[in-house]
Amino acid sequence: MARKALGRGIESLIPTEEREGGEEVQNLPLHLIHPNPYQPRREMGSEALEELKSSIQERGVIQPILVRRKGGGYEVISGHRRVEAVRSLGSSKIPAILREATDQEVLELALIENLLREDLNPIEEAKAYQELIQTFHLSQEKIAQRVGRARSTISNFLRLLELPQSIQEQITRGKITPGHARAILSLRDEKRQMGLLKEILEQGISVRGAETWVQKGGKKRSRKERKSPELSALERELMEKFGTRVRIEGKGKRGKVVIEYYSYEDLERIVEILQKG
Repeated sequence: MARKALGRGIESLIPTEEREGGEEVQNLPLHLIHPNPYQPRREMGSEALEELKSSIQERGVIQPILVRRKGGGYEVISGHRRVEAVRSLGSSKIPAILREATDQEVLELALIENLLREDLNPIEEAKAYQELIQTFHLSQEKIAQRVGRARSTISNFLRLLELPQSIQEQITRGKITPGHARAILSLRDEKRQMGLLKEILEQGISVRGAETWVQKGGKKRSRKERKSPELSALERELMEKFGTRVRIEGKGKRGKVVIEYYSYEDLERIVEILQKG
């Protein structure tokens, strides 16, 4: 069935007007649809985009995007990747739901959608919270209520923005975890912060190792304490998979893997990843 649809072109995969959850779905011209400046996601991975394009080619656009009227066209509230995927496939239209929304509501809706999809890296999430505070004057408590997170979680994300830009970039790229970043933040001197960053990147030390580095005043671990390159590489791979600090502790053939979490929501997310395999 998918091949037959593809033979008719991408337009055949765009549903005709219908109603979803009581809201009308319209096929809007792509040239009238523009991104909004409050979109929290700044990084759009090419691999994820290709996967989305393949899904659309096979099954069509399953979930309409959400837009609001802006000027003579429309502004995306949620669904930026779907817009880019459909546009790159050569379509001229995309199914959309039209909704009235203020700038603040646009940011909140986009932020919540991305959090549910786990699409944001920690720096993007922190900047979205910062935007809600600076532009819309929301308190951390109010933000926590809106997005369903603990206030301490919001505070911890915002603290990441106190780090030098070069360290923030390493967080964005997934080279270090927010746990590593918190250890770095405990150092007030930028030179020492960069020293700890270098140790983390070159030696693959865990969050606990970074905290120990801070406690010891920047002294390097002894040769005996250093992990093998293989275990360090495996630790980094697991940290990227779970989005948090992971330690592999062991001697010889026995040991343990420790996955850290920082809130009940964080624990639920990790458990879900484990259950999915």
